[in-house]
Amino acid sequence: FEIFKSTNLMYYFVLKAGNGEIIATSELYRTRNGVKKGIAAVKKCLLATTVDMTAKTTPYRFSKKQIENRKEEAK
Repeated sequence: FEIFKSTNLMYYFVLKAGNGEIIATSELYRTRNGVKKGIAAVKKCLLATTVDMTAKTTPYRFSKKQIENRKEEAK
């Protein structure tokens, strides 16, 4: 993970692969602490099981409310 400051003075991070390619870019955060919490949330998710949401049957279905709650928890 690499932390950057945007031109509007907000923070964001990028996740890079071993070969240096950018895998993901985060949303913008108002504080350095916020971006660090975002990184911690992503690290926690990296340990989670992968679920193929394109499969006809999947054990996980989330409501919009559940998805929004998880986004808020990550901040």
